[in-house]
Amino acid sequence: MLNDTNIQYVTNQQGEKIAVQLPIKEWDSLKEKLEMWEDIKDFDEAIELNEKPIPFDEAKKILLENG
Repeated sequence: MLNDTNIQYVTNQQGEKIAVQLPIKEWDSLKEKLEMWEDIKDFDEAIELNEKPIPFDEAKKILLENG
């Protein structure tokens, strides 16, 4: 979970918040959670589409062939 006390806001000349800065550890944790969420979302979409799972090696080969 993000610790709000470690977040710094970047503001424009009008004082409006336009960006945030946070410690690398919190950024890495946030990225990891986002990647997991994306994997879950992809899995849920595949289930909804009744897609047949394929072995990892086959998926890797397809991805390498298609860039």
